[in-house]
Amino acid sequence: MNNVETEVGKLGIILTDNVDIDWLRSLTPRHFEDYVKFVVNPNTNQVCVGMQVHRNCSQQMGPEDALLGGNIFFEDGHIEYESTLNVKRNLAAGQWGETPRIITDADLIQQVDNVLKAWVIL
Repeated sequence: MNNVETEVGKLGIILTDNVDIDWLRSLTPRHFEDYVKFVVNPNTNQVCVGMQVHRNCSQQMGPEDALLGGNIFFEDGHIEYESTLNVKRNLAAGQWGETPRIITDADLIQQVDNVLKAWVIL
């Protein structure tokens, strides 16, 4: 576990091994004090973490239509399903929270969790 380089840059790191909260905290540079951004591609089962902006990893991860994003908070491992990458999928599902950036559809949340939690141990 955690056999992944922690130097992130702006584009993030595509995970090749399982990681945990402590590893996520060790990312450098850490763009946000309380959380780390993540993007999943449910079609390829890939996860990218640590980017400055969710879209930064889209070239590495596949077409933006296939990507979903959010944030993992360090203190309690809480996942916030909010990203501009979520807008198209939320509009297609016809369901979202306060803004189309927030995933509230149970099926979309399950898609995110299936990929994210296969790689990130919270």
